[in-house]
Amino acid sequence: MIKTSLLLTVLLSTSAFAAGTSPNAAYIHDVEGLLNSVESRDPSRPQLTLKLADALFNEALAISGQPMLNESEKRKISADRRRAIQLYQESLTGLKGLFPAPSGAPRGKIQFQMARLYTDLGENAQAEAIWKDLANQDSMPEMQREALLRLAEILENRAGKEDLKRAETYYKKAITLCSNQDVCSYSHYRLAWVFERQERHKDAIAEMNNALWDSKGQIREESLRDLIGFMGGAGDDGKDSLEKMEKLSVKIKRPTLISDLSDAYFAHGNRKGGVYILDAVNRKNPTLKSYVRLMEEDYGFRDWPKFDTGLDAATEIAAKGNANPDAETEKILRRLSVQLDGERATQPKSAEAFKKTVMLYLALFPTRTAEREHMIDGWIASEKDEDAKIKQLQVWIAEEQKAGRPKSEERYRRMRASAAQKTKNYPVVAEEMAALGGLSKTPAQKRENIYQVAYAKYQNKEYDAAYPTFVELANVPAGTVPDKWAVQSEHLALDILGQKKDYAGVIKQAQLWTSNPKYNSWVQNAKDQKEELADVKKVETSAKFEYASTLGNTKEALDIFADYCLKDMVLPKSCANAQVVAVKIGDQAVLIEILKKLNKKDELANELEASAEFNQAAQMLEKKIKETKGGGTNKDYLKVALLYELGNSKVNRDRMLHDLVTHMNGKKFAADEEDLVLQTLKDADLLNLALLKLPWKKENREYLTDYLASHGKGTPEITAQLAKSCKDTGPAWEKTALTELRKLDEKQKNMHFAGAGSKRKFEARVAAMKALQERGNCYIEGTTAEQRVIFATILARAEAGLSEEIKSAPIPEGVDEEGKVTLQKALAEMAQPFVDKSAELEKLASAQLEKIEDPAKREELKAKVAAKDDSLFTPTTATTSPRAPIKEAAAAQSPEIAKAAIEELHRNPNQKQSLVQLKSYYESNGNPRLAAYFQGRLLQLGEEGKQ
Repeated sequence: MIKTSLLLTVLLSTSAFAAGTSPNAAYIHDVEGLLNSVESRDPSRPQLTLKLADALFNEALAISGQPMLNESEKRKISADRRRAIQLYQESLTGLKGLFPAPSGAPRGKIQFQMARLYTDLGENAQAEAIWKDLANQDSMPEMQREALLRLAEILENRAGKEDLKRAETYYKKAITLCSNQDVCSYSHYRLAWVFERQERHKDAIAEMNNALWDSKGQIREESLRDLIGFMGGAGDDGKDSLEKMEKLSVKIKRPTLISDLSDAYFAHGNRKGGVYILDAVNRKNPTLKSYVRLMEEDYGFRDWPKFDTGLDAATEIAAKGNANPDAETEKILRRLSVQLDGERATQPKSAEAFKKTVMLYLALFPTRTAEREHMIDGWIASEKDEDAKIKQLQVWIAEEQKAGRPKSEERYRRMRASAAQKTKNYPVVAEEMAALGGLSKTPAQKRENIYQVAYAKYQNKEYDAAYPTFVELANVPAGTVPDKWAVQSEHLALDILGQKKDYAGVIKQAQLWTSNPKYNSWVQNAKDQKEELADVKKVETSAKFEYASTLGNTKEALDIFADYCLKDMVLPKSCANAQVVAVKIGDQAVLIEILKKLNKKDELANELEASAEFNQAAQMLEKKIKETKGGGTNKDYLKVALLYELGNSKVNRDRMLHDLVTHMNGKKFAADEEDLVLQTLKDADLLNLALLKLPWKKENREYLTDYLASHGKGTPEITAQLAKSCKDTGPAWEKTALTELRKLDEKQKNMHFAGAGSKRKFEARVAAMKALQERGNCYIEGTTAEQRVIFATILARAEAGLSEEIKSAPIPEGVDEEGKVTLQKALAEMAQPFVDKSAELEKLASAQLEKIEDPAKREELKAKVAAKDDSLFTPTTATTSPRAPIKEAAAAQSPEIAKAAIEELHRNPNQKQSLVQLKSYYESNGNPRLAAYFQGRLLQLGEEGKQ
């Protein structure tokens, strides 16, 4: 104990530390050394542990407060915090049970420090758990309050709906525990923001009022600023807020608060409330700025009486010469003038307000020459009374003379002369032209005067009188470039021609410039009239377009429209016109180019197909299938496969058909597509075993099964299935049925019954014969006449053979002659049913022979039956289904015919002769499915398509 006390004394009194080490770091070193020097049960260990933890806490806090931390410092901060947490945790357990665990306030203080550390480390879940623990106790009110505030801040930052409700609860409880005004104000401040985030504006404002003052009775600027913001965002009419803010402004002697409140309303988009408050401000202290600002808002609300009152008041202030306008006032008046200028053409009230606003602006800002010029131009444009223009221009001309702005003076003189010409006020015209003429000392000025005279005539709509002058001024001598008057004259000459709809004349006049080899150089090198020079080409382009519009559905019109479309000129009209004219005159090549340009995929695909560009059409439709949700329909796949086939791209056709089969997985056929799918797959030689998985109807499934077996693609299971079926489904079934009957026949033939056990053997033979007959009857029911002849003959011969074997059965030795006769008679009687059955079957075979329509086939079978030719029973190798009888095909046509027809369709998709030729070509080459496609095309043309 003595040693420990001495160490503590030394530790607590030392002020020495290593060079380059902070005092806190030296302190940590000393405490840590002392902690390591005492025994584990030394009573000073709990206190030393807490001191070390606190020192580490403070060290991390001090370093983190420094600017521009490096990585080493960041790692040290993290390590110190985690070491401090470990020490605090050990302290809470009484150093792992060696000492009593702290409770009450000591324990709470340790937890408080740990929660702060967890928060600093970003381990919010651990921190939140401790804050909750401290918030739930009530023995330490200050610590409980701090924990409540910490929890509320965490929930407020999460900002979820339920989080904000819980944060509200915590802040309210913390307020009940606040010990001084500063703490209370802070709690009210945070609660106000929780209300605001819940859009409970009234509650937020009420709480922020509670947060306005600090413990010294001084206003909290942050709370005041946010209170004004909350009021501005409350969405009310501003009356209540104005009343409260007026009282507060008096209390703290800040009259500008009312203006700040108005600004807040405007900032939140509440113009109605902002205007109400600003109007109150202006009533107390009328200023030019306030009037102008209110004018802008009154204009927005279309409150013209108030706008006019404000405008008159502002004009009166300006007239007194002590307005002192600022930059904001200038911007507002400029905005108002722009807005009013935009409406003046359609709103007479806006035109009058615009003119008054312009006059106010010019009175307030006479030296802003750029804006002055625009304002005067706008005023001139909006003033309908030419006499009023003449009178006001005279004032402005005098002002320009006094200010020494000769260019503007000349410009306004021209305007005045023009206005005078329109009213035929020739004395004024003479006055102004004389004034301008007196300035004409150079050829350029003389050209200007000539132009102005012509321009006055133009303005007075004396086009015929003005046009020759414009054409003369627009003439550009070789080696020169167009001056201003040439450019303007060119445009006015073009305008006159355009107004007369003389589009050919416009093109001719424009090409005097655009065909000049120097034209592009003029445009590129121009400084002040680049756009005007370039516009000549635009006028020519537009005129050429209008000219084409007068040509009707002609190749010349199409060439112009298509050229413009492909060059992105006069869009979208040029492309639309080109498409229409191309259809009208049947120029398929141009139509396809236009559709490609317009990216009209569906129309392009249709036109490519119509033009016999089958592969291109197929590619577009295939892409559409891939882009379609669900992969398109079965008919889409069939259509693309058909187009590829028509385009002789069988590889792509087969690929699409494979995709179709994959697409069909788990789906059912539509009623009108199943037969077409089967036929298409058959024509493509793509029938295989995998197709049996598709949901075929019975007839098609039987056909597919027979087809696979007859083409060497069968399986033992298919063969067994065919053998069991009583229905003739085609060559494979016929072969299988014949093979089955021959097998059963051979089996019963080889079952002899003479000798021992003859009765049993005979019964087995009869059973085998019965099995043969039953299978044969099954086959005979569902097959053709030709096959019935063959099957009935097999059965008849089997019955006859059995009867003969019965009759020729050996008679046992030792039987006398009378016994032999008796036995032979009995054998004959036993054989008779089989003889009768054989005769019945032969009769059936004869009857079926007569039903065979082909005479040659009928006679051939008769001869084989009569000659008992066993080749009658040899299975056929034919693969044609009896369900699709072979018709005599026409002689195949030359591919050159089809090629020529396709070439013609490239040019003319609706050429009937080519469609008929292609239909005939595919019919003659044994492809009725492709022939049907062209038959459909013919029907679409309104033709029957039958030849």
